[in-house]
Amino acid sequence: MSAGNKITGFLRNTEPARLFVPVGIALMIFGVILLGFRTDKYAETAGEILSVTECPTAGEDHAQEYDVKVKYQVDGKDYETTFSNITGSYKTGGSIKVYYDPDDPQKTTNSKLNGFIAPVMIGLGAAALIFGIGKTAASFRKSKEADSSPPDGIG
Repeated sequence: MSAGNKITGFLRNTEPARLFVPVGIALMIFGVILLGFRTDKYAETAGEILSVTECPTAGEDHAQEYDVKVKYQVDGKDYETTFSNITGSYKTGGSIKVYYDPDDPQKTTNSKLNGFIAPVMIGLGAAALIFGIGKTAASFRKSKEADSSPPDGIG
């Protein structure tokens, strides 16, 4: 078998690996990044809306977005934050839910990110990576067997 045929056969046999390995790695990296944004442990408090500013919209198909400046209190201490590019109906003096990190009350969000997404992505990425590596190993074995067997018609 010529070198060109060996390479072609190997590439044909590793098609799933060429897809699953990079997808698996990407999913795992994205899952790890999402772990840094987990807010499932954040506490909730009520915030007072100090100001509402309309954001420019990209077109009529998009809902109006606002920058909302909020004052909130944690353990008797006042904090301020701004939620940018959020949709909904907001009025100065109104209230809004504020989720904050109990270890650092200045870290806030206006919505909680469910904590199961990141581990699921990491698990799916690991499964895809293992599948891709397994397919690559099987392709190497198949390629080696083809190299050691006699050509058709000779025997």
